[in-house]
Amino acid sequence: MSTFPCGFDAAKLRAARTAAGASVTHIAREVGVSERAVSLYLAATRVPRPEILPRLAKAVGVEPADLCTVEHERLVHLRVLTGRSRAEMARALGIAEETYRLLETTGRRGTRAHYDRARDEWIAWDDWAAPAFRATPERLLAALRHTEEYWPMLREQRWQRILLLRDVGREERADLGDRALADHGADVADGHRSGSAFDHRGVEPAVVSGHRVPVAVVWWWRSASIQRVSGSLEAILSSQ
Repeated sequence: MSTFPCGFDAAKLRAARTAAGASVTHIAREVGVSERAVSLYLAATRVPRPEILPRLAKAVGVEPADLCTVEHERLVHLRVLTGRSRAEMARALGIAEETYRLLETTGRRGTRAHYDRARDEWIAWDDWAAPAFRATPERLLAALRHTEEYWPMLREQRWQRILLLRDVGREERADLGDRALADHGADVADGHRSGSAFDHRGVEPAVVSGHRVPVAVVWWWRSASIQRVSGSLEAILSSQ
């Protein structure tokens, strides 16, 4: 199920559909999706992708913004209302996708003005970027401010999610290691050994979930998992 944060409001879609007298079949045909997908949109079980939202709005005779409920509009909302993906918006602005990702996530601009080579002059950032977002400069600046204000909360949510995944992963790794060592000890005690069962260091495989895995692999997996979590932490902290 998609959970893209565009502020999509299924109740507004149902109201627009009723007002337009549009059937599920008609909407599906106009949007280019299955009737099941439309039914899921109407039931608030699925959120339409950015490129789908404008077509969905057109099928019921309204604007994309009329199908969304957003208390504080951010850059991500403006982009979704245009029907563009992050990569497409980056291309529209003529900047790298990673640069745009940071802009949309943190609300931090690299510059407050853009040099227009065709006009040979500097243009205020909001005046330059507004057409790409199909918004007025004032609306764009408001969305930029809300994005910047929301970033600390988003960063905290991401941090808490990483800590949760780390704790869950630690418990799973510890459980796997304990079972591996226990099974390995049982194999040794029972004398279940064979020349082919040993690895090049003489470590006898352990039985984990029905599979024989060398104990050395278990410890390597623990180390690799910790490194992945550390990498995720570094990536998030570097974007602050």
